[in-house]
Amino acid sequence: MATFRDNDGHDWQVEFDGLILQDVEVDAGVDLADFSAGGLFSIEEDVKKLVAVLIVLCRDQMQSRDINATAFAKSIRKDAITRAKTAVLEAAEAFFPQSEWSVFSSNLKSRRTTFALLEQFKAHRGAKTTEIADELIMGILEAGLSASISSTDLQNSGQEQSNPSAGGSEGIPSTSASPSQES
Repeated sequence: MATFRDNDGHDWQVEFDGLILQDVEVDAGVDLADFSAGGLFSIEEDVKKLVAVLIVLCRDQMQSRDINATAFAKSIRKDAITRAKTAVLEAAEAFFPQSEWSVFSSNLKSRRTTFALLEQFKAHRGAKTTEIADELIMGILEAGLSASISSTDLQNSGQEQSNPSAGGSEGIPSTSASPSQES
């Protein structure tokens, strides 16, 4: 079971199941079973969503320790944010099937790399260039995520592509190539 320590020294256990995922979606507005930018990815980028998710995930523990949501939220700051994100991602990895988690994990790594490159680019360019770069990068990320998910969905469903050389489903190129396909 995944755990993290808040800044008040409390250890919190994080675990997923179908009911808790539904509670998180209803109470925190985040669908952790959705591997898109609006779902599980959102806790990477939005601390408010992360804390709202944690309040639901840790609700029973909070009640048993007589800690209210405000006090809990105040204890999630600085390095505790990173520890909490890690715990949520570990809980997700322990819950979801390996095939789904593998796609998400690969996309998460790509997003992190892309955002790091974007930040480096911003540091060397002006405000208008940064705005254009943000729009471009988000488009690339969304397209890459769609391609990766579409390709994996096809593979997992056991369907054959009618024209393998044309790429993934619906004209979206596959994001994974075997070494023999690369030149």
